[in-house]
Amino acid sequence: MGRPTFLIKDVWTASGSDSVGDDQESTFLNVLHSKFDNFSEFGGRFSQVVSTGPVHISHGDTFVTDSITTAFAGLPNVSQVCQHRRTVVQWAGKMISAADNPSQVVVAVADAMAALNAAYVKCNVLHGNISDRAILIQQTTDGVKGVLAEFDYASYAGDSAVETPELMIFQSIRSLENPRAIRMPLDDLESLLYLI
Repeated sequence: MGRPTFLIKDVWTASGSDSVGDDQESTFLNVLHSKFDNFSEFGGRFSQVVSTGPVHISHGDTFVTDSITTAFAGLPNVSQVCQHRRTVVQWAGKMISAADNPSQVVVAVADAMAALNAAYVKCNVLHGNISDRAILIQQTTDGVKGVLAEFDYASYAGDSAVETPELMIFQSIRSLENPRAIRMPLDDLESLLYLI
C-alpha cells in the first residue's frame, strides 16, 4: 500500500485536562520547529506534529472527553484522573533497526546527535527518551538523513523528569537511580551511547 503518511499515537495521560503536560510532545516539537525550520541544516531533523488533543466519545446525545471518569462512571474511588488523547505526527521514516545497511545507521545517529545538541544549545530542550524508536531514517532525494522523534518525555534542562519512559533499557544510570532527578544534557548523551 506504499509508505504511511501519518503515525497516530493513542495514549492515556496520567493528568487532568487542565494539565500543561497533556500536550508534552507537541509543545516541545513546536518550540523546536519555530526555531529551526528556517535553517536548512536542521530543517526536517525533528518529527512534525499534525494534530493533538483529547478523544471525544458519544455519551447520550452529546460528545464528552474520554477519561477514566467517563469510562468508569458510577464506580467509587477512581483515584487518578486519566484522559484519553491522540497525537498525529507526520510519518518521518523507518526505525534504525530496519536500516538497509550500517552506513544509514551512522548517518541517522550523527544527525540525531547534531539535533540533540542544537535542541539543547538553542532551545534548552532535552529529549528524555532516546531509544531505537526515537531515531528514524528518512530517505530523501539527497540521500539518507536522521530524524529525531518521540518527544513525549522532553523537558527543559534543569527541570525534573515529567515521568519515567517505558523503555528504560537506554536510560542514564543517574535517571534510573532517581527517576525524578533534574534533567541534564549528559542524560541524553548517555542514552545515545547505550543505543549505539
